[in-house]
Amino acid sequence: MKAVVLGLASLSVLVLMAGQSGLLHQPVLPQSEPLATGLKEDRISARRERASSSKTSAARYCDLNIESVIARIEAEADAGRQSGSLDQAVGSFAPADLPGILEVLKGDTRPLAIELGHLVLRRWVEIDPGSSAEWAVRLADGEVRRLALEHVVVAWADFDLVAAAVWVRSLTEGADRNTASRSLAYEAARTDPLLALELATVLPPTRERDDLIIHAASQWAGNDSSQATAWAAMVPDSILRQRLFAAIAVGEAEYDGAAAANLVAEMLNGTDEQDRAVIAVIQRWAQASPSAAAAWISQFPESAVRDAAALTLIDLWALQDPQSSGLWVHDLPTGSLRDVALGAYVQALTDNGAGAEPAPDEPVSPDKRGNVDILP
Repeated sequence: MKAVVLGLASLSVLVLMAGQSGLLHQPVLPQSEPLATGLKEDRISARRERASSSKTSAARYCDLNIESVIARIEAEADAGRQSGSLDQAVGSFAPADLPGILEVLKGDTRPLAIELGHLVLRRWVEIDPGSSAEWAVRLADGEVRRLALEHVVVAWADFDLVAAAVWVRSLTEGADRNTASRSLAYEAARTDPLLALELATVLPPTRERDDLIIHAASQWAGNDSSQATAWAAMVPDSILRQRLFAAIAVGEAEYDGAAAANLVAEMLNGTDEQDRAVIAVIQRWAQASPSAAAAWISQFPESAVRDAAALTLIDLWALQDPQSSGLWVHDLPTGSLRDVALGAYVQALTDNGAGAEPAPDEPVSPDKRGNVDILP
């Protein structure tokens, strides 16, 4: 081969000299036999190499390219820089190459490869949601297919929730549609809880489905608690209905604590969900109006849930406003509620470094310097 190269170089020099002497119009000589034979053997060898591989040259190039991307990103010591490099790599891929890249990555269990696959799939969904969704459906049954379906509908819902819902409804009844419906419903619950409930209620009855329905109903309660409550009242399953009322009350407590308290008292009276709902409502109501939450607790009959509610209230209120919470404890009538509230108040001040422990029967309040004084 070296002789061939030297021969070509000599031939180039001769042609240049001939051009300078006016001989460029001479006919081009035929290729020498050794050179032609060498090129022919090279082409035969290349064809044999391609035929011996199970992959096309494009697929081999894709493999090598993805491996180089992953290796380069793995070399980054900083996690933040790795994330930026992943985004940059995905943005550099040509749209036409995205399906092939996903084919290469779909069986790779390395964390970076999995993250890269998610980002590539998301980009493909943004470019061509229909094709990417059909690709996910054609994958072999298993965890990869399930995750791909979830990622497709979540990404699609971000920019076209209605179209994503239409596609999900078009799927054949079975595991694929259940997976896609569940993922899409959780996304829809943020902006369209009614669509989320529509998707959720056609799923097979399972604990997972009920959790999804409850999540969507609690989101609905933030916008229209009366409608959400009316809908929940028509649910035939009594256990699910109780859980729905509790979730709606908790969702409403951040906006209207009094209404949430009424819902807990009226719809959950004597049920297993009532105690948990009381504590959850107090946690949220105390953020906006602790004195109103305290007045509600004062009406409770003596019980374990009243003690737990008082502890929850004081833990939050003493941190926000130790003076007002101390006055409430001080004004409580002698009895078990006052004892529980006083103990919680003292513990809250101790935990916050307010000072020494007070006399056993007297509530305390920190002064402006953070020292503890006995309330008059």
